[in-house]
Amino acid sequence: MVSAMRRLAWQCQSEINRQIAVAGTNNAKWKRNQGNATFYFTSISNRREFLSELSLIFPTGWEKASHDEKRIAPRQN
Repeated sequence: MVSAMRRLAWQCQSEINRQIAVAGTNNAKWKRNQGNATFYFTSISNRREFLSELSLIFPTGWEKASHDEKRIAPRQN
């Protein structure tokens, strides 16, 4: 499921740096965060598109845990 969510986030973050959307969502971090993944977007419309499409693809099985417009993507090594 996380792999599909990563692909969708990549698609929805169509401008600037697509890697922003999936920063910190690798398998190790997903396991460490007890099955939670954080996705980042450079615009509200990108986030809305992601959530809308996600609801169509996965009507159940996931939950939006939080939302923070000011949180920035972690720096990638």
